[in-house]
Amino acid sequence: MIESSDAEKIQNDYLDILEKSIKFIYDKAKERGAKPSNQISITVDNKNVYRGVIKDEKFQGISPFVDRDLVDKLNKAIFNPQSLKGKVSIKIGREEVFCVKDGVVVKDKLGLSQSLSQSQNSESQNNVSVSSERTYSLEELQKQIDVLQKKVQEQQKLVDSLKDPQSQTEESIAKLTQQVNELFKFLEKQQKLIENTQQALVRANRSLPPIQNAKLQNFVGAVENQAKQIAQNLYKSVKDAVMPKYNQVKNEIVGMKAQVEKRVNDFKSRIIERSVNTLLKWLGTKQPDGSFSFKSDNFDFQQIEGQVIVRAKNGDVILENGTLSPNTSEQQIKTLENVKEVVDENTKSIEQSVKILLKSFGTKNDRDGSLSFKSENFYFQQTDEDVVILDNNGSVVLEKGVLSPNVSEQQMEAMDKLQQSMSEYENLEQQELELKKQESELLSRSLRA
Repeated sequence: MIESSDAEKIQNDYLDILEKSIKFIYDKAKERGAKPSNQISITVDNKNVYRGVIKDEKFQGISPFVDRDLVDKLNKAIFNPQSLKGKVSIKIGREEVFCVKDGVVVKDKLGLSQSLSQSQNSESQNNVSVSSERTYSLEELQKQIDVLQKKVQEQQKLVDSLKDPQSQTEESIAKLTQQVNELFKFLEKQQKLIENTQQALVRANRSLPPIQNAKLQNFVGAVENQAKQIAQNLYKSVKDAVMPKYNQVKNEIVGMKAQVEKRVNDFKSRIIERSVNTLLKWLGTKQPDGSFSFKSDNFDFQQIEGQVIVRAKNGDVILENGTLSPNTSEQQIKTLENVKEVVDENTKSIEQSVKILLKSFGTKNDRDGSLSFKSENFYFQQTDEDVVILDNNGSVVLEKGVLSPNVSEQQMEAMDKLQQSMSEYENLEQQELELKKQESELLSRSLRA
């Protein structure tokens, strides 16, 4: 997501409006007897917008990166306070002299709202509010799109880094998908911003109603003339200079999204294929030709010479050669992803059985505290909570909660037997504990007799 600080906004158009607003506040403060050395501070929603002394005619206290929304709210508090949502406070020294909160003028010792009510009707107030409507200069829009393009290029590097299937995890794929979706959301906001800017520039060409108060005429007139100048200079520039760059970035994001969607589908295909492969070795029926098959309520699973095939009940191929059919529905994919949950549960059960085995019969390594045990078919090891199973050749059978896709039918059968044996052993241990408890209670009653 592009932050305001990333965009390095150059806000000359409304910074001029902010200067005029502060000068108007200075003039009212002077009328009320404020000294040139008095400090004035302006906060909007508890955020500092300006802090300076009245004699500072260069407005050095204005930050060039002040948020546009805060300037809009300040103008609303002065020109149309009833429309303000939020809080605007002005202090001279430590004394609060003006405060508007959620459309209510709480305090006005400077007479800001009073002077406006005497000089403007509600229509002219609304139009002044329009003059400070959120618009952006050509340079601002260009810089925002440049920053967006830079983000796209950085994102593309991450997309490229995940080309290797070995580097892909559920977390990395999910994060990548989220980031690209955020880029799309910002792209939509950027398009809306350009449209709003063009519409506001068109409206800025319309004249404001006459203002009767001469003291305000110069201030509002300057804002009106500035908006008209921006409209005349920028409307065509926004269309001719900004939109081509915007469309280029849009095409880059669309292309990136297509790449990410392909990576996501490829990743899902591999996960489903691996899960189905394990399921078939676990629950599948071995056929005379050496293949394995298993039928569920929704699918027919088959493994032929190491290749996994999934078909819907109507015979349509859902997955073959490690690739999901483009005609596969989201519901079918979701159902197939449940296979992984079933396999994961079985894997956790295997891990738990290994932990029982190692706790009861394992050898403790004094250096790292790990436990190990060697059986006829496997070498088992546990470090902290991590369980590893190796075959007699040293190949990984289970590691980090994942069964190897190369696990054999015989190995699955052996691990099933291990689960059954450890379950029976745990039951015997529980029964032994119950017997010892009963013996203890009997002995205790005998001693009391």
